[in-house]
Amino acid sequence: MRPAAPAHVRPSARGLTLRRFTARALALLAIAALPLSTPARAQEAFPSPDAAFAALVDGLARHDDTQVQRTLGAGYAKALPLHHHFESDRTDFLAAWAKGHRVERAGNTAHLVLADGWSLPLPVVLHDGAWRFDLAAGATEMLVRRIGRNELAAINAMYAYVDAQREYAEADRNGDGLLEYAQRVISRPGRRDGLYWPTAEGEPSSPAGPLLDTADLADGYHGYRFRILKAQGFHQRSIKRVAVE
Repeated sequence: MRPAAPAHVRPSARGLTLRRFTARALALLAIAALPLSTPARAQEAFPSPDAAFAALVDGLARHDDTQVQRTLGAGYAKALPLHHHFESDRTDFLAAWAKGHRVERAGNTAHLVLADGWSLPLPVVLHDGAWRFDLAAGATEMLVRRIGRNELAAINAMYAYVDAQREYAEADRNGDGLLEYAQRVISRPGRRDGLYWPTAEGEPSSPAGPLLDTADLADGYHGYRFRILKAQGFHQRSIKRVAVE
């Protein structure tokens, strides 16, 4: 499929996911909900934002979970799941840190920004003359990022849908002598009456493949469910439409 979105919304949602979230260790904050507040006594206080971020990076680099816990405070395990699955993300984050980073401060809040522009979702905040990590603010930021990522995927899917329908209508798919648009998103088993159907190796992909090339769409596509709006319903008003599979 060949989405034709405007430049400002065209970036690949899948590429965005890999570059901005999966390949960065601390993006795993989104996996679990964080506490609404973190007791200050459970955290180490720092004289500056730079010192706070340096302490976190030092703990990660030395695999010192105790230092990471002191730095982040209560709830650190939910913020950073320091198990063996985390190791590749840890390595990627430390490599990106080594390439360049800066601390951007706005009032009593500071953020760590890497050389490629990615910012750590966990800010540090000034309170009672000292700087500490704010896990609650980090949880909120990661939720916003996840929603934004899914919305970009949905926008790209809409552009891709139009392109797929045009490709579908280029050929007579059901042998009735007509060029028509697909009435389904996913074809019924053994048919090619939708925008997507599975193909064997070497066969041309369906108009929607590999966008929907997945065995399980039970949870929707990036959090969204799509239906083709075919006709106006008998009991609907104005522009409301009846959704058909």
